[in-house]
Amino acid sequence: MKKSNKKGFTIVELVIVIAVIAILAAVLIPTFTGVSRRAKESAALQGARDAYTKVAAFDGFNDDDDTDIGENYLIKSGDYYFEVKDGKLVEPEEYTKSKPAGYDTDIVESTIEDLADGIELWK
Repeated sequence: MKKSNKKGFTIVELVIVIAVIAILAAVLIPTFTGVSRRAKESAALQGARDAYTKVAAFDGFNDDDDTDIGENYLIKSGDYYFEVKDGKLVEPEEYTKSKPAGYDTDIVESTIEDLADGIELWK
C-alpha cells in the first residue's frame, strides 16, 4: 500500500484565506483614513496654537501700531483655517479647508519671524 504524501494548499483553502484578508481590509482601511485625518487636524490645531502664542507675544512686546496684528485674524496651519476673535483662538467645531469670508490681505510674514513652515496669517 502506497502512502499519499500531499504537499501544498487546495484551491478552496486559498480562496478562504483571500476572502478573510479582503474582509479585514474592508474593515480596517476606513479606520486608518479616519485616524490619519484626525492626526492632521490635531497637528494643524497645535500649529495654530503655537502661532497664536507667538502673535500674542509679538503684539504684547511690540509698541509699533503699524505692525500690530490686532485681536481678529485668521491662522492657516497646514490645510486648515483657524479664527482668532477678540484675541482668543476659536477652537473649531468642524475643521475647514476653505478660507472664511472677511479675510482679504495676507499679513506680512516677516513681521513675526519665528512662525513655523506652513503657517500663514490673514487679517
